[in-house]
Amino acid sequence: MGREISRHGGRPAYRAHDADDHAWDSALRPKRCLLALNRKLRNMVASKLLLDWSPKQISGWLKTQYPGDESLRVSHETIYRSLFIQARGVLKKELLGHLRTKRRMRRSQHSRIFKDSRGQIPNAISIRERPAEVADRAVPGHWEGDLLSGSRNSHIVTLVERHSRFAMLIKTSVHGKLFAKGDTKVAVCIDCHGVHGLRPPSDARSKVHPLNIAETCARCHADAAYMKGYAIPTVQFAQYSTSVHHEALTIRGDLSAPTCTTCHGNHGAAPPGVDAVQNVCSKCHVFQDRMYDKSSHKAAFQSAGLPGCVVCHGNHGISHPTDAKLATGPQATCMQCHTPGDVCDQARAEMLSGLTHLDVGIKNAHNVLDVAESSGMEVSQARLDEDQARDALTKARVTIHSFRKELVDQDIQEGLKITAKNLQAGKAALAERDYRRRGLGLALVFILLSMVGLSLYIRQIEHSAPKL
Repeated sequence: MGREISRHGGRPAYRAHDADDHAWDSALRPKRCLLALNRKLRNMVASKLLLDWSPKQISGWLKTQYPGDESLRVSHETIYRSLFIQARGVLKKELLGHLRTKRRMRRSQHSRIFKDSRGQIPNAISIRERPAEVADRAVPGHWEGDLLSGSRNSHIVTLVERHSRFAMLIKTSVHGKLFAKGDTKVAVCIDCHGVHGLRPPSDARSKVHPLNIAETCARCHADAAYMKGYAIPTVQFAQYSTSVHHEALTIRGDLSAPTCTTCHGNHGAAPPGVDAVQNVCSKCHVFQDRMYDKSSHKAAFQSAGLPGCVVCHGNHGISHPTDAKLATGPQATCMQCHTPGDVCDQARAEMLSGLTHLDVGIKNAHNVLDVAESSGMEVSQARLDEDQARDALTKARVTIHSFRKELVDQDIQEGLKITAKNLQAGKAALAERDYRRRGLGLALVFILLSMVGLSLYIRQIEHSAPKL
């Protein structure tokens, strides 16, 4: 009811008759979809799909990139429908090839064609049919089991003796294995969830809410005295607090940003091994993982027993990646292994030069378009193309993970073409502005001369008129 009232102007302006008319108009079918009505939004969605973005990424990016423009909003389901239902005539069928899953058909996550039988036990006996001595906990020896499933495919099994309430945890996590060996310092359920003040993970006050998970883990793992004897460092939380992941989570409010349980799991917590690091990172950084698979670094790191992504980016204290990592300064990573002047160093320098050239070109075109736009010239199409140029730069930076110069150059050249076009559009707009100003100036001079001539003519008439 509240949404209905606010949708039609709020309490002061709400009129039931007008709202009813609007409801009938909205119910008329067939109705053109959002992407068919908004050309600008359709072009933006198509450009992101060409860069292999998922519909969910596109929908989320639009919300953060244009927070004040409600016309640039579209759900991922609308994008999927426009792709898979070609009768709409909105998005081309070729864009289907840029989706991560190559399925030919798709069913909405909200639809149910068949009855969902997942998680059902065949011939199960209902808990309501258990004997009375089990229900009232009078007789010892009856156990109750449960499986707790967390994110990242982590699980823990609990067994509780109903009479004594004695609980057992199946040894699936590092914590559980140590607890089974008699180590009472390891974390158990109440250490993370609390005792009486239990709240769901979606509650911001919960100890296991994404914003609080790192601090919950740090109560043990950041205490050097408490962790003494476990032979693991205690600086993880301090490093994570300076990372780009922590910034995204706490400052930008992105609750999907990685925290402790994202990489290590929750109930089945364990440190990722050397071979698993790439798999952990690739759950979010899909395209970087694809490029890394094509690089020579993968085989070299595996043969040396090095943990892939961590070699260049670190683990808990991951900083925001910049082009400086390809340079030779203190932030550079390549020169930690490579020798100055070798073949790899030359390729590094050429790729860095290309990225810098494209970055500078985008900024120059942006400045010219700013001047043209502030002068009142029409450059909306060039503004839209600017996003494509930035996307090409981002894609080139991702392709760096392949360390194949020819692949990086493809993305750079694509961006340079768009940048040159935008720069030319900006210069043309400025030339048009100057032309209009010159025309306006000439027109003003002509008008001024006409007024002076008219004034002199009037005076001449007044002087020549007979005096009475």
